[in-house]
Amino acid sequence: MSNNRQIKEPDSSRTDLKFRWGGILENPYISKVHRHCLDGFKVGGLAKIIKSLEYKNILDVGCGIGEYSTMKKGRFVGLDNSLPRVKFAQRYYKHGLFLLAEATKLPFKDHSFEAVLLANTIHHLSDESLTEGVLEMKRVSRKYIILDDAVRWSDQNRLSQFFYSMDRGTMFRTTEEIEAILKRIEDLKVVLKGNFWTFPRLYYHTVIVLEVGDLRF
Repeated sequence: MSNNRQIKEPDSSRTDLKFRWGGILENPYISKVHRHCLDGFKVGGLAKIIKSLEYKNILDVGCGIGEYSTMKKGRFVGLDNSLPRVKFAQRYYKHGLFLLAEATKLPFKDHSFEAVLLANTIHHLSDESLTEGVLEMKRVSRKYIILDDAVRWSDQNRLSQFFYSMDRGTMFRTTEEIEAILKRIEDLKVVLKGNFWTFPRLYYHTVIVLEVGDLRF
């Protein structure tokens, strides 16, 4: 693992409106309430799907306020490009290590982790950035890449569509659109897929677990 580098926090982009609503969602306390009210119990939903996976350590890319460290399955390292969220996570989740870094430039040596997680971040990334991020995750992973994000679906109701449109991330995709991007990356194999609703059934999540190796998607 390399030393943590201080980076300049990025401005809003076309796919990640960091300062939408005056940047209020950058406040970790407000973000936590927002997530519980609109996208609640998502950690448990993911944990249930991946419970059969075995790994000794995990890197959470785009860790936000650090709630996925509560899965307590292996040594946990989280990173995010929001300094307020990294500070919040380190303060409230003592059993994890949290760093300020970019998803497309992971500050770790090759094959540093048995599992790498990208949760609730895909809709903040352009197709190009998502590809770059998965390639970096592949570089630092020895075993698994775990992807989890809210997705659009064919009969999505208007209330759900409204909240998706108000999100800071602007690139919500269908499961098929995510898979199409992953198919461009060599030596990845899907070993597990699943879906779950979060409370109060406004957000629908797709989970895709990829195995890293000399295999095609």
